[in-house]
Amino acid sequence: MSRMVLRLECFHDDVTCRRRAMRRVPKEIAENINARHIRSHLRVATGSTGTWVAEIIGLDHTTGRIKRKFLDGLKDYSNANSVGSRGVHKYYVLTGGPLYEIVDRPGYGKPQRRRYCRVEEGRIVVLEIGEVLRCLS
Repeated sequence: MSRMVLRLECFHDDVTCRRRAMRRVPKEIAENINARHIRSHLRVATGSTGTWVAEIIGLDHTTGRIKRKFLDGLKDYSNANSVGSRGVHKYYVLTGGPLYEIVDRPGYGKPQRRRYCRVEEGRIVVLEIGEVLRCLS
């Protein structure tokens, strides 16, 4: 069985983590935190990193949607800049056989892209949505 490690960059990872942390802080406490620049920064960067990989496990025949199982990636901050907005990478192990859905950003400030793929002979083969649906039916 072939395996491959996929590396994706998580842009604005610091913003996403801070926003999640601020959600957990009670409103009364958050209002007293002396970090207005963080809260305003969180409002400006409303989109999350949007980087994930999921194994496609089937098709829900009642809704017609793809069923997925999200994979846990391993984050690496070793190349991150001082605030974690660039250089944070997430690694995923992909194996031959299953179909995968990958959502990431091709570059800083670029819109999200969604790709479907499988691993064959140690390399990633990109598939069109039509091919994925044929494989699932």
